[in-house]
Amino acid sequence: MSDIAKSNRMSADQENVEFMTVAELAAYLRIGRSAAYELCHWRGFPAIRVGRSIRIHKTALAEWLYTRARGGIDAP
Repeated sequence: MSDIAKSNRMSADQENVEFMTVAELAAYLRIGRSAAYELCHWRGFPAIRVGRSIRIHKTALAEWLYTRARGGIDAP
């Protein structure tokens, strides 16, 4: 596969994956920014670090919230 084809394929894959920032997470959950940062440090929370930034995968967040709503609560 050529480098251009690989690049185009990666771009298409990246468009399907959506991440949110901590500020977007706070707005989505209607919590404060500090609470959102604290949540990102909980064990099992679907946050990843990209350099000094934190990103949250939207689909993984939905699954995490669903699991917690169903009683699968894990400690911070």
